Amino acid sequence: MKGIYLFTFLGILNCSCNSANTKFFVKEKVFSFIKQDSSFTKSSFSEIYIKGKNEYISFLDNPNFNIHTYSLKTFKIVNSKYLKKDSAINKSLRVLTVSEPNDTFTFSMKVSAFLRYSPDSLFILPQGGNDMYLLDSNMMVTNEWVIQTDGFTSPTIDIYAGQGDKFYFSNNSLYISGYGYAIPSVWHTSNPVINYDIKNREIISRFGTYPSTYKPDKWWFTVGSEVYKTMNDDKDILISYPTSHEIQLYHNNKLIQKKEVVSSYLKNYKFPYFNDSKRDDLAYKIEYSNTLGRYTLVIYDSYRNVYYRIVQLPQQYENKNGSKNLDQDREWSIQIIEKDLTLIGEQKFPKKMFNNADILVCKDGLLISNNNILNPDNKPDAISYTLFKINLK
Repeated sequence: MKGIYLFTFLGILNCSCNSANTKFFVKEKVFSFIKQDSSFTKSSFSEIYIKGKNEYISFLDNPNFNIHTYSLKTFKIVNSKYLKKDSAINKSLRVLTVSEPNDTFTFSMKVSAFLRYSPDSLFILPQGGNDMYLLDSNMMVTNEWVIQTDGFTSPTIDIYAGQGDKFYFSNNSLYISGYGYAIPSVWHTSNPVINYDIKNREIISRFGTYPSTYKPDKWWFTVGSEVYKTMNDDKDILISYPTSHEIQLYHNNKLIQKKEVVSSYLKNYKFPYFNDSKRDDLAYKIEYSNTLGRYTLVIYDSYRNVYYRIVQLPQQYENKNGSKNLDQDREWSIQIIEKDLTLIGEQKFPKKMFNNADILVCKDGLLISNNNILNPDNKPDAISYTLFKINLK
């Protein structure tokens, strides 16, 4: 049947950690959704939501722009929602051309993220624009917003959301990231998080301030300049910056706390600046992006009232045998942080096994994607997660 996946369980293993030998995350089960529909191409975006007392997981199907939802209790498909071909969303998707000195790249823009407005309706954000749509249970557009930033801020910004930096909704307000042009002297001068009022169709405020380590004449390319955020149960927004130990907590768009929460693996690390004279050197940009140590996702766990922050450890680009390391080759870790921003501990994970850009919180623990292209057990026809039980005692 179309869109149906079989569900399997595999092994029980453990990961090592570095905090007084405490195993915060214990590997318990592997969930493997085996694809029966070859047209289903899962993007990196997925979401867990609660309806009643039950948890569900939804996957975004790009480039078909469909959403498939499964029960985490029965592991069976609940529904598949298909975007109509004549939808305004499909019409808004465009082809983007990027020119490099030695080549030209063409990208077909996709849906980058979605968010549940209610159990039966969704916010949808297409890639590469400032349009936001609300869809009903039949995947029909019921409302549309163009988040205009001209005149509110300089420079003009583009809104962004993805698996690593989701957008959030509370009390008629959308909280979404917005970036200026990729120029060091401009990028860090503006506030990276937008509070947009969907009722009055206007930006209420922008907040978040890049730490003092970010300088107009020195930067870490786009990989070091993006921000990551999450929302807690109090509707506070926590913001993390890739090349700073600092995290910032905002309530009603105002800073209420900031603190350096240092990873033990980046404690003595000097985040190397990007050589801006090589902006047109594609090989240099790939090497830089694949080796820079940095902080990435921040995730709030409402079941355990803690934050998780992902740490990507630095690595060498070229090995002794001449092979080159990809971003997926890295070792990485998870910091566990109290709501008061106190560090509880940190645990390192092995390289090449997981996709640390796709991590979801559920009642039973943490789901971490196994779909790392370097994982020898990775199956292209499967969507697979490992469930980790969480030990905070």
